[in-house]
Amino acid sequence: MDYSLAALKLFASQLAGSTTAPSSEGSFPTQMLFGIRFQRAWIQGVVVHADYSVGDGRLFVDDGSCVTELMLRPEDAKGQPWCPGMWILSLAYIPGNSENLPVIK
Repeated sequence: MDYSLAALKLFASQLAGSTTAPSSEGSFPTQMLFGIRFQRAWIQGVVVHADYSVGDGRLFVDDGSCVTELMLRPEDAKGQPWCPGMWILSLAYIPGNSENLPVIK
């Protein structure tokens, strides 16, 4: 992870519109939006669905622009503490999935 790159505060719809940046020397993929290269994004919103049946767990968060899928780490899913109606803030980013939804990890 290159922490010298910006961590952008975005709406999920903006994140969905980002593009993969040209390859760089680092081993982590980067995204581009408005000419800014980034690896991390800040998304916040309300949990509309929590699914703990797949892997470690997934949350679906509505930030007012669209719904984003958040993949949880095992330690964050332990005890299944997240439920619909909760407000959350998430940092970090990985490229979108095959359904072209923005995905945060």
